[in-house]
Amino acid sequence: MLFWDGPARDAEALLRSLAGEGASLRLCGGPALSPDGMRANVRPLLEGIAWVADDWSLAEPVRAHLDSVARAGGGRPGSLWTRGYIAGHAIAAAVDLGARTPGELSEILRGHAPAGTLDPAITATTLPVFVVKNGRPQEVQQP
Repeated sequence: MLFWDGPARDAEALLRSLAGEGASLRLCGGPALSPDGMRANVRPLLEGIAWVADDWSLAEPVRAHLDSVARAGGGRPGSLWTRGYIAGHAIAAAVDLGARTPGELSEILRGHAPAGTLDPAITATTLPVFVVKNGRPQEVQQP
């Protein structure tokens, strides 16, 4: 397996090189591997490649409500609102567990997950994963 973390413009050269060498491996990475950003003659080389979106998505009812709140406040819905929702949800969960000061809040948040992570079950979030099938991205459905 090879995890690609480079820019989309360099992915084409990598894909051609791997195909030319007859390499057989799984390639995965971020949105730079989306067929949407590639030329048509490169898309067949992307078949079976998996990539993870660069931002979290919310369950549809939560996203719709959050979008309406953003519009009502004169804002524009988007990833900043999603991230704020996730952060607020994590803080509220810590308060529910007894955090009453900034130190207690930090301690609880650190104690429940490694730094920079969150529990998707608590926040109703998913990090979309896609696989290229027939030249098109298809989201992998989470169980």
